[in-house]
Parts: sequence; structure tokens; C-alpha cells
Amino acid sequence: MLIMKELKTDVVIVGGGPAGVSAALILGQNKVNVILVDRKSKDQIGNKHCGDALSPVLTEKIKLKGIPSPRQEDLCAHVNELYMCSITPGAELKVRNRSATVDRHTYGQFLLEEVEKHETVTVLSECRMMKPIIENGAIVGVEGREKNEAIQIRASVVVDGAGTRSNIRKNIPEDFPVKFDRKTSKVETLTSYREIIETSKASEWQEALYLIYEEEAPMPGYWWIFPKGKDRLNVGLGFLLLPSNKNISTKERCQLIRKRSFPDAKVIDGGGDLIPARLPLRSCVAPGYIAVGDAACLVNPISGEGHGPALWSGIYAAQTIIDALKKGDFSEKSLWAYNLSVWPVFGVEHSMGVAVIKFLEKGSFEDLDFLFAKKVIESSDVEDILSEQGTLSLMKKAFRGIRKPRLLLRLRKTLKLVKGIQKMAKSYPSSPEEFEDWNNKLSKILS
Repeated sequence: MLIMKELKTDVVIVGGGPAGVSAALILGQNKVNVILVDRKSKDQIGNKHCGDALSPVLTEKIKLKGIPSPRQEDLCAHVNELYMCSITPGAELKVRNRSATVDRHTYGQFLLEEVEKHETVTVLSECRMMKPIIENGAIVGVEGREKNEAIQIRASVVVDGAGTRSNIRKNIPEDFPVKFDRKTSKVETLTSYREIIETSKASEWQEALYLIYEEEAPMPGYWWIFPKGKDRLNVGLGFLLLPSNKNISTKERCQLIRKRSFPDAKVIDGGGDLIPARLPLRSCVAPGYIAVGDAACLVNPISGEGHGPALWSGIYAAQTIIDALKKGDFSEKSLWAYNLSVWPVFGVEHSMGVAVIKFLEKGSFEDLDFLFAKKVIESSDVEDILSEQGTLSLMKKAFRGIRKPRLLLRLRKTLKLVKGIQKMAKSYPSSPEEFEDWNNKLSKILS
């Protein structure tokens, strides 16, 4: 490709989503020279078709790190509970879950405006980066097109925030050794479609987040209903791209359920996306390279929530890069500290989601009905597991599940898997030299 435009900077960030802008904000606050590129037009950066959930607890924490919280005009609704519901009335699991929904577009634009206040940060829109530049055993930049002009941007570090289907990660040559998957497999990818709808009046759906296991959503997929403010809801459908689902349209299934559930609703907006549904990349770094957000597979597999993890990953990446710039060392070993920030947090948080997906892949709607209706699984169990402290007392629950001993056994294996993943996440290797042994042990647990 004939390069028409060449730029040089300390850090190039590919993708203006929450991970990219949070990294750019922290780096800009520290006077680091940054070029942030995004394929969208500038006025559309931050816009994404998703569930729009973002924890207020998280936004309070990131504010302390220098990332502005959503403004009042960015917030849509506040909730304190999450319901996981099966198809039988009354078969549900309620979990305490302080959360909120935001307008991703307006909040994303607000963060972008904050980024541009820093004179060391340059934003390039309508700029599609296609592949990394590799020299002397390191990634030293990216190249692609800015509108219709070929462009090459060289940098000490490339931050890959280009999403699930990142061209940067995908196009790393096979002869360049990395410790992560270049592509996210289809069977670990969730396809989703969501609509913003306006109802004729406020309803009970405004009070909580709902994940509903509908027959039209192939297991282990679900239909969601999230509040979006007065008389508005965010409704959507997601399921894994398993071979058995390849001919199923998420859009058609989503609209089918929406028309049945909200026959008089007005559709305000609609769109789909692909979301990773797995543990984080085994390593998120390579020489001169850090993956953040969806590109690092940091989406919670059970809820599909990636906004918060993306913001945090941008902060972690920026902190790692600032230290690397001080040392003048951008090797894999120097950037390894990012893995030590990511894995003990998101490996633990996402362990439940990975285990539940495996459980549901081998299960049925009848299994869920039984677990929820008979209270074999209760909210306290989920909270204990996620707190890393509790254990599911199968003895006290055995009499509830005695009619389905095989199901109870599968449940026990699921809990064991959660705990196994959490143990490995908290013992992430302190250096690249220790990675292979750890990776083999994790693979054995997941097999």
C-alpha cells in the first residue's frame, strides 16, 4: 500500500469507545503524546448498540482515577435488582445489583470532549486502521486509511480498543509470537440485537434489570429488558454463534419477542453487535501492544456488560504505559503489569459467566425452571459465589434437587469450575516466563 500520510506519536489508540477514551484521558492528563483514531464520524464516536448498563459504584471509583462520571443528562435510570427469569411464571432468581443505564452516545461524546481538552492528544475520525506495523520483533505502529487516504501511524505503544473483531489483533502475522488468540472464535462470541422502544405508559419493567430465558433465544442466550428512562426500555436478544444457530436471525427473533411482549410500543432505534463471551485474553500484551475493552475480551459473559470493564481497562493500560515511557521499555515484560491488573479483577468477575454458559449449553429450559422454582439456586448463593467467599451448600439443598440428582451434580461441577477459574485468576503469573505453566493449568480446568 502506498502511504500518503505518515504520523508519529508516543501512543496510538485504535478505537474511541470507553476503553480508548479512558486511556487517552489518563495519558493526556500526564502530558503523553497520543493519537486516538476511530472509524466512525466524530459525532458518532461513543455510539454503540448494547444494553447501556453501567454500575454507579464503578463510576464513583473511576472518578477518583480521573475519568468523569456520567452527567445527569447522560443517565437514564437507576435500579437495585437483577432478575434472571425462566419461561414459567414465578421461576426467577432475584439478585441485589446496584446499576444504572446511560445514554452511551451522549456520555461517549462528553468523554471525547474531555479528551480533546488535552493539547497532547489528537483525535482522528473516519480513520480505519487495518493492521499493525512490525519491526525488530515489536509492534511499532498501525496502518490503514483516513477517509480515502492511506495513513501510517508509528508509536512506542499501540493500544488496541478496536472491539471484538479487531483488525489489529486479527492481522498480527502468524510468525510474530503472541500469547493470545488472534481471533475470537464464533462459539465464544455472542451475537445480539437491541431496540430502544417507547411504551404507552410507565411499567413495572422500569424497576430492575431483567434477563429472560425465552424459547426463541437459543440456549444459553437470553432476552433482556433494561429501563431507559420514563416510558422507554432497552430490549434485546443475544445468543452464542454456535453452529446450530448459524441460520437464526437475532433481529427477527428480537422483533418477534418484542411484538409479543410490547405490541403497542414505538421503536425509536435498533441495531446489532458482536460481543465476546469468554474469559479475558490469556495475555493482553505483546511487545509494543496492549489490548483493551472488547478487543481484550473483557465483557462479562453472563450479562454482556462491557462498558465498565472497558473504562477500567483503559485506566490500567494508561498506568502501565506511563511506567513504560519512564523506563523507555515497551517489551512484553515491561507491559506485563497490565495483565496483573486485568486478570485478578476480570478473571474473577467473569468466572461465573463462563461457568454458567457451559452449564446452560448442556441444559434445557426445564432445568432452569426447576432450579429457579424449587429455589435450588437462590440470590444469596450467587452473591456468595461472586464475593469469592461463600460456597454453595449442596447438602442443605439436596432435598430440593433430589428428583434431579444429575442436575445437582452438574451444578456442583459448575461451582467447582467457578472456584477453579477464580483461583487461577488470582494467581496470574508475575512474568512472561511463568505464563506457559499457568496457561496449561487453566486450559485443563476449562476442558
